[in-house]
Amino acid sequence: MLLEVPIDTETLAFPWKENFFDKIEARSMAMQNEVIHKLSLQKEHEKKMAAKYPVDDLANEWLSDDKDTLDTQAYLLEKLLPTLIPGVEKMLMEVEKRKLLGPIKKKTFDPINYLGEYLMRNNPNYQKDLPETGYLKAMKNVTKVMKTQIPDTPYNRVFKIKKEVKENREKRENIERIKTHVGKVRKEALTLQFQEWILDPERRLPLPVIENAAHVFLDTSAGLKTESLFQPMEFIGSMKDMIDEEHFIEVIFPCIKELTSEMFTDFLRHLYQCSGDFYDILKHDQWRQKFLKLFFACDVGKLGFVDRERTLTLLENFYDKNPKMVRRLFYNPKFWPFVEFEEIEPAEFWGDLDDERSPFEKYEQVSQVEWKKSTHGIAKKLPFDDMDLIGEEEQERKVISWSRTTITYEETTSEPEVAAEEEKGDSSSKKSFKKLDLLPEELPPGSQIDIKISQEAKQEEPSTEQGEPSQEKRKTSRSEEEPSKDQEKPEKPSSSKGSVEEQRSTTEEEDLKTGVKKSSESEPATEQRSSTVRLQEPEEEQGESSEKTEPSTSEKAVAEGKEISSMEETTEPPEKSSQEHSKDFPQGEEDEILFKADVLPEGEKESSCEPRTQLIEGKPWSGDLLTSDLSIKYMKYGENTKALLVSDDPRFLALRPIILKLKRQEQSRIRSAFSQRYLNLPQFVQLLDTFVSDGIPLGIMKKFNTFFKKNYMETEDDKINSLEKIYKETIGQRRKLLLDALFEKWDNEGSGFLELQKIDNLLFTYKEGMEKVSMNKAKMHIVLPQPHPGKEVRLTISHFRNYIELVVAELTGNEDEVFDNVVEFLMMSLKPSHVEQLRNAARHKWLERIQRAAETSRVCLQPIYTEVFKALTEDAEAHGYSKRISAHIAFLEENKAMPERGSTLLRNVACTAPDVPYVLNQVLYRDMSGISFAVVDKGEPIHVPEVDKHGNIHFWNTSREPGKQKGSFLAIPLQDAYKRSFGVLGVDTLRNYPRKTIFSAHEISFYQGVANAFSIAYHHIHSREHILHVIATAAGWLRIVTPSIKNLTTFLVEAGPDYESDYALQKIMYLDNKKRMEVFSQPSIIYRKESLFRDYLFKSADTSQVVFAYALGTYHITAPLRDRKGVAMGVIDFSTGQKKVLPNQEYRDLQKMLKIVQTACKEILGESTGEIKKQQILEMEYQGDVQKAGILFFRIMLKEIQERIRELDPQAFKNLKFHSENFLSLIFDSSNFEKDEKPPSLAHDILKAILLIFNPEWEGREMLEDWNKCRQLITNELIQKLCNFDPTAEYVRVYPEVIAKHIKRNPRKIIWAEGSVALEYMYHWALTCLFLVEIKFKLENKYILPLPAGEIRRKKRSSFRP
Repeated sequence: MLLEVPIDTETLAFPWKENFFDKIEARSMAMQNEVIHKLSLQKEHEKKMAAKYPVDDLANEWLSDDKDTLDTQAYLLEKLLPTLIPGVEKMLMEVEKRKLLGPIKKKTFDPINYLGEYLMRNNPNYQKDLPETGYLKAMKNVTKVMKTQIPDTPYNRVFKIKKEVKENREKRENIERIKTHVGKVRKEALTLQFQEWILDPERRLPLPVIENAAHVFLDTSAGLKTESLFQPMEFIGSMKDMIDEEHFIEVIFPCIKELTSEMFTDFLRHLYQCSGDFYDILKHDQWRQKFLKLFFACDVGKLGFVDRERTLTLLENFYDKNPKMVRRLFYNPKFWPFVEFEEIEPAEFWGDLDDERSPFEKYEQVSQVEWKKSTHGIAKKLPFDDMDLIGEEEQERKVISWSRTTITYEETTSEPEVAAEEEKGDSSSKKSFKKLDLLPEELPPGSQIDIKISQEAKQEEPSTEQGEPSQEKRKTSRSEEEPSKDQEKPEKPSSSKGSVEEQRSTTEEEDLKTGVKKSSESEPATEQRSSTVRLQEPEEEQGESSEKTEPSTSEKAVAEGKEISSMEETTEPPEKSSQEHSKDFPQGEEDEILFKADVLPEGEKESSCEPRTQLIEGKPWSGDLLTSDLSIKYMKYGENTKALLVSDDPRFLALRPIILKLKRQEQSRIRSAFSQRYLNLPQFVQLLDTFVSDGIPLGIMKKFNTFFKKNYMETEDDKINSLEKIYKETIGQRRKLLLDALFEKWDNEGSGFLELQKIDNLLFTYKEGMEKVSMNKAKMHIVLPQPHPGKEVRLTISHFRNYIELVVAELTGNEDEVFDNVVEFLMMSLKPSHVEQLRNAARHKWLERIQRAAETSRVCLQPIYTEVFKALTEDAEAHGYSKRISAHIAFLEENKAMPERGSTLLRNVACTAPDVPYVLNQVLYRDMSGISFAVVDKGEPIHVPEVDKHGNIHFWNTSREPGKQKGSFLAIPLQDAYKRSFGVLGVDTLRNYPRKTIFSAHEISFYQGVANAFSIAYHHIHSREHILHVIATAAGWLRIVTPSIKNLTTFLVEAGPDYESDYALQKIMYLDNKKRMEVFSQPSIIYRKESLFRDYLFKSADTSQVVFAYALGTYHITAPLRDRKGVAMGVIDFSTGQKKVLPNQEYRDLQKMLKIVQTACKEILGESTGEIKKQQILEMEYQGDVQKAGILFFRIMLKEIQERIRELDPQAFKNLKFHSENFLSLIFDSSNFEKDEKPPSLAHDILKAILLIFNPEWEGREMLEDWNKCRQLITNELIQKLCNFDPTAEYVRVYPEVIAKHIKRNPRKIIWAEGSVALEYMYHWALTCLFLVEIKFKLENKYILPLPAGEIRRKKRSSFRP
């Protein structure tokens, strides 16, 4: 069958249109062709005339700079001269023709008449074709130019427009040429930059790597300047999408084509940094793969976990058995973060001042500047000789800091030569390290190793009587410490991390063959390759350009042509045998020298020595990152599948849909809960990754794996205990799933509770009432909630689970079978109708939305309000016969403005959209009509079926007529976990007029469930706010005691939508050490796929462990914020800038801060959910939750310090009276001070601050200023006051600025160096009290919603008065 083509009705109505348009088109084309033909003919004519009459440049003489006569000249050139000049030419030609130029007696020719006749015959008004000459053509051009120069004429305006257009066109063309050239240069730069990346065998790179590098550029300081010009990339690829060099340029170039040269340079630096970070990521990925295999080898039973205590014990054993040189490659597993805070004794945590108790095996010394600051001008009291000595030491320090040390890396250096060279430079290295006051990682790589070995070896060497090296050795060290001028070449100082080229300069296999020795001056330059590095102090970084020092002694000697004395006095042979070498070192030190080549990291080699390599551990990269998503990939490894198979049990098919839904809603297992007994797979891998720090050579890695596999052996008892644990977890998870599903099926309306009486009535029918006695026994072992005013006892889901399990435990028979029988009996006894089942599913779905809104609201209540009102309106429409309802939420506040109207008030903080003009922000006082305060006081809902007949209802919308104020009103209390009312949820049907509607029983139950869900969501949000408040106050304390920490960023976890979905991180708060704090109202969301170069954040959240990382040029310490179950609810990222290792006292103070923050976090979460009772210790905590959150960090710290002071031996405080003098006598001669003169003392400042806290009126008195009198006030009574003082008490009147003057002027580092536990406690006590007093002044008279009933009526706790 042929298809019928539809006929155009317009063509049928107007048949002439088709022919008309065809003719018009033909005529138009003919006219166009004719115009084109004429133009072509005109151009040909112009070409012929131009060839016949060339332009005469003589006409250009008419152009003049006189702008006043331009108009006249233009008129003459245009109107007169084009006719006059040809006439004059004709006249002159006629004169020549008649030969009239000579002397002639009779003139018959009149030139004037001839010229006039010519002008009349050639009048341009009547003759069009005038004669054409080259001069006239040039004159026309001159006329055109002259017209354009006459102001305020059309020609001038057109000329300016054309000129501007031409200039703009030239500019655009020039810019396009420049852009094309710059783009070509930038593409060449990107081509070179592509070679910096580690590529797969086919020279390709994963697309997400480049996407992450470009994305994270906007978060850098340089990227923030380019936000408007930089075009971000979209994340569209996976790790399987590989790109080559050409595609790399195509992807990157659109992002950076608009950047300036400086910005593009910054971007190239960023890519270079990212390429180095990517190399580190690949190295860590190789190590993590080995750790993954090691976990599988240890987890023989595939249980999904290994023993944590046994793992830490093996790490400690391996660490202790290795030489000190090898130990420096690892973190010490005996300390935090391997050991948790709960596993450290409090006295050791606060009072251990041992500098060597650190996981870094590093040393930090106090700088000379800080010593000067702490001694308050003691140098002025010294005699002249001592001043000269100090000046020489300072000058020597400067000389050393500006000197250069040449280190040579030679592949074929024998062990005896290394030993000889190390012994030769022994004393110089030790002396240099002592005077430079540097961290080992701040020294050049070779110097670090040499200094460490020389220090250990020097312990066994003999010394002179004064404890100093011999004169001969000192001369030797002096000569080696100051190199000659030939060796001085200024280069950049080497960092502990090393550049990217240094890290890739050679493979680990080549590192095993590399030896290190110092270069001598006599060795030819052609036989070795040396790298010059510069020793530099941290203080030198700021004033490096301005500091000028004089040349050292050795440099002067070289300049004068003298030889260094140490070279002449050295009598030791250049080489020693291995036997002689072993004698000079203690036992075990020889192994360190022999292993020296093994432990030298490849990043410490000079990139110019060897070509760049694309190998990782001697092998090319395969192109895969196998452990980048370790927590997601092995999320279900070791999962108890038997517990999850309960949904397939035929006995519980009625609960199957609910069980499947509960499984989807469970918390994702991507984040592992911390346990002190076990480590799962991601936690085990991360723990070992932290243990190896920046990496270890391949040989040592193999030794470690072999050692761990060999010694990780489980006994039969361990296996049985593990199986028992698995069985208990399986039974526990199975029972929890069944009881939760049963509770949800029973709670058909979603109210969140079941009445105990209904449960008992049904249970008593089990086995026809034969087990009634056993069930009554179960009630004796459970703590039931308080009865409601109606005498009914309501069980929440947790109470319901405990009650059923206790009932099952009292019944006879196999406990598992009895449990299944009881659950099956209850399930079969519940027979809801189909309508009730649909209503149940819908209502639970709306309640889940409220909970989801709380988890994803980014610490904001507005999304929760929206979901609450949405659930109420949708339920009223679906299950309330299409009611139109109004709803509002009111919070309880303390009435401070008008207390005569009642101590509290209710403020409406949210309502449905149509009621905003009448309800929002309105206040209800106690002296006003209404039932809301009765609901708050009684703690039970009140339903008014007919509001017009009640007489005690307050109507917010006064514009509604009294006759139309008809409907129902329901007020439901909002209660916290302690059943204290903090607000009211009100729902009414006044908008439903004239339909008469009341709330049914199932609606009231659902509205109670909504109120319960809102209360949980509300406290979820406020608990996060309080935690952020604690972190902010902790950061203020940390800024003073740890200045090395540059900034602190807090991230909170945003859970995924279901069980298997990945989570995201919300960037909530940023603080730096310059008192700048930013809390983001719209926090940015960080996803895992966008955080390849910040994956340390997700590693910490995945494993709930501390992670040390180096990313984007800065060092980071990332600590998790754990909830009460041990799962990370957020992470805190501490950036230390370029400082890899914190000083020991700062590292300890960081631990104190994290421990107290974690304790406060658990307390806040426990009080929010009702798991623990509210603790109100200090007087200020009774004023409200905001005040408590503001001081919680310092309250916990204060109680910790007070407890440590109680445990401290009183003799420590007595010794403190003389500690400061003894400490200063170690440095200065006490005989230099007069008898009654006050020696400066840190203890004096701290003691004055403490006494001024107790007695502020003592300021300026002699008893405080005189140290001899002040120290007599250290008594048992003072110690007792320290243990019981409450700085937030009402009677305390302290001046913070006076206390801060004595506390904050003493550097924390100097106080630590004092070495006094009592002084340490007193300093922390005074600093904590100072912060508490300052916070008290800031938060005074402040409060926040809600204010639970009974909070303001509680009596204040009596405080100790000194």
